[in-house]
This record gives sequence, C-alpha cells and structure tokens, in this order.
Amino acid sequence: MVVRNAYSGSYDSLTSETLTIVGLTSETSTTNVTIIKELSEEFLNSFYETIIDAGYSDATKNEDDYSITVLGFKFYVVIIKSGYYYIVNIYTETMNSTISLSTNSVWMAETSKKDYDYNIVVRGSNNFINITCGAYKSTTSEKKIITIAKAKNLITNEEAYYFSGYEIDSSSSGAKYIRNKNHNYNVLKNISFSTYYTESGLNTVSKLVCEPQLAYNGTYLIYSMLRGNSAVLSPGKYYKIGNEIYYNDRNYLFKVE
Repeated sequence: MVVRNAYSGSYDSLTSETLTIVGLTSETSTTNVTIIKELSEEFLNSFYETIIDAGYSDATKNEDDYSITVLGFKFYVVIIKSGYYYIVNIYTETMNSTISLSTNSVWMAETSKKDYDYNIVVRGSNNFINITCGAYKSTTSEKKIITIAKAKNLITNEEAYYFSGYEIDSSSSGAKYIRNKNHNYNVLKNISFSTYYTESGLNTVSKLVCEPQLAYNGTYLIYSMLRGNSAVLSPGKYYKIGNEIYYNDRNYLFKVE
C-alpha cells in the first residue's frame, strides 16, 4: 500500500464557513471551526481518494462533517486560514484538551491566490496508515498529516490506537497519543516509545538491526511497527525483513503491503 496522487486547480472565489464538530472532547461537546469551504471539500475528497487507491477498502467519508474513518479510527480534515496561507488542520474525536493534531504548517495555498497544488502520499498496511503531503510550492517534499496505527494494551489485552499528527520521531509536547479502542476519551498524551537497542551490548551492528515497537513504558505494542538501528538502516528507504516490506521513517519502520 504505497500511493502518491497529485492534485492541482483553482477557484474563482473562496468561502469561509463555520463547521461544528460534535464529540471532540465528550460525546455531547461541540467545537466550532472556521474553514475554507471549497479547499476543504477538495482536500477531503483527494485525501479520501488516495486512501482508497492505497487499498484501504474499509475507509468511509462523511462530506457533511468533513470526516474520514479508516482502520476504524475517525478524524476530521479541513483547510483553515492561518496568516498568509491556507493550511491543513486535523481533528479527532478523542482529544480532551488539545483537539488539533496537525497544524504543522502544511501550506495548501497563499491567501492572496485561489489556486492549489499538492500531492498526497499514503503508505501502510491493514494495521497502519501513514499519510504525508507535498504541499503548495513544495510538492516534492513530504510533511506529515497523520499516522494511525492499531495497537494492543499488554496489561489489559484491549485493542488500542496510536495516532499522531507530527513526525514519528518528534519530541514536541503533545506529539504522540494512545487510547484504548473502546475508551475514546481516556487518552494517553505525550507518550514515549520504548527502545532497547541502545542498551549496553545491543548497540552494535552485529547485535541488533530492529526491534518490535513498544510505547508508554512498554505497556502498548504498536502493530506493524519496528524501531530500527540507525547504524544499520537508512531513513527514507524500503527494507525486506523476512517476507515483509517495511518503510523506514526516521528509523521507525512500518510495514507496507
């Protein structure tokens, strides 16, 4: 599952509208977001199209609330005005206080113009989806939009999700989150990944290449994700590990199918 789609075009005019998202902080909460209607519709449709093209047949789209559900995880994707640019903003149903995952300066167009030019890249497997965007004036680069991965709570044996709107290796506050699948509003924030290959005796090429990825003090297993040894593996490349193919995103490897 690796697909890159390119999109470009222009509008005669752009319209601001207020989107009310229900359920971000609780089942009955409402959050009002001022969005750019035409660009939000364009980006929502292209986002969904690329996800479907990548083989995620379970994905659904709701044009009324600008949401997409994939791997059973629902999020909202809109374009908002920020300074001199229109940028991507992602929201999820599961946040308590920080509801915006990915402002992340992904420019979709200048506010002085009404044209757009970007590409979307989707990589992953039936347990993992990683979505990046090559945006306006920099379509060949890739900036993270959202990562969603299925996980397991090793203490309770519950299914869970890891998700983030930032680069996988980011140490920024609020960058990475985990929640149990059936407990939407009980979100673990600012989680860190466990790593063992840096320990004495394991940090040489001859000892370890990659390891299963654990998070939150080793209590969650992230499916289809490995931590790579930077002495062996290079970011931005694909590797065959056993009979499976993995993409190395800054020495965090995830399976692609």
